Amino acid sequence: MFFYQSDESVMSIMEVQAESDMISNYIEMYHLAPAKYMNQKHWLAVPADVVYEMENGRIS
Repeated sequence: MFFYQSDESVMSIMEVQAESDMISNYIEMYHLAPAKYMNQKHWLAVPADVVYEMENGRIS
């Protein structure tokens, strides 16, 4: 996992690793973006608040 503060806003972004064949599905289903700094075939950029909501069962 890779964490950074977005330049465009005050949003904190986490880059998380995922299976390469699932990246496009996650981008489409959860409106995520490809990673900015890591290999885009294996990493997603996820807002930190979304990660928090997923961990607390608010997003499944």
